[in-house]
Amino acid sequence: YKCRLGWEKRPIVYIEYCDLARYANWMHYGCPFTGESVLGTTEGNSILGAYDTSDFELVKSGKKKVYKTFGRRNKGAKFWIPNEDEWYKAAYYDPTIIGNRKYYDYPTRSSNPPTREQSNYVINDSLTVGEPFFVAEVDSFSNSPSYYGTLQQGGNVWEWIESWQYGVVGIRGLRGESWSYTAFGLNACNTDPGGLNDYSYVFGARLCMSYYSEGWSFVDRSFSFQDIYEYVMLLPKSRIILLVIYVLTVSVLTVFMLIIFIKNKICKQK
Repeated sequence: YKCRLGWEKRPIVYIEYCDLARYANWMHYGCPFTGESVLGTTEGNSILGAYDTSDFELVKSGKKKVYKTFGRRNKGAKFWIPNEDEWYKAAYYDPTIIGNRKYYDYPTRSSNPPTREQSNYVINDSLTVGEPFFVAEVDSFSNSPSYYGTLQQGGNVWEWIESWQYGVVGIRGLRGESWSYTAFGLNACNTDPGGLNDYSYVFGARLCMSYYSEGWSFVDRSFSFQDIYEYVMLLPKSRIILLVIYVLTVSVLTVFMLIIFIKNKICKQK
């Protein structure tokens, strides 16, 4: 890998999800320059590397059916693609917010759409950064970081996430929107779809890096009310509405059945 002239500080584009996983492997191995795509450089298996690439091409070509854990990081990964929760929290969370909801609507530590001085996206049908690059340098807009200090999780390029979009196996999620889209894509409620073979001039990337030398590992803990609340807040509005309707319907039916039960018991006693 090497940078194109003039793009040394600009985000990579035209990258597929599996390409990004292979790049994470390369970073995991310490960026070796061997000139070969083999185990220890860009490839991995269930034990070696950040990602198991052994069936990438089989699934992408349709020779093997896509499965739920396809393209998910290995335990011990030192670099990996953020999942929905990791990306979302890095972008929108702020524990200093007063109130129950500790999340902003936009990744600029605000619930108001960013200005041109805060993010690279379309405002009033006009581009923020024009020709020849259209994308801003990755350390631009340092005046509008998230609580954790991340820059440009809104605008510039769409970023792949490890999670399936809204849990639909086979459709990866993309977060943060690009320079060519409106404020809706920046909003916390939006996750765009991406196919296994999709790439575009507005599709980019962001990786996580492990704080610990032993790499990533799954942390198992019990759910709290706050966890459930945050999960619901991640759902698209259409699903929240359906969830509310479902809860109300179950509640009404439960009350109705309870009334019938009590009436029957009273009748039997008489």
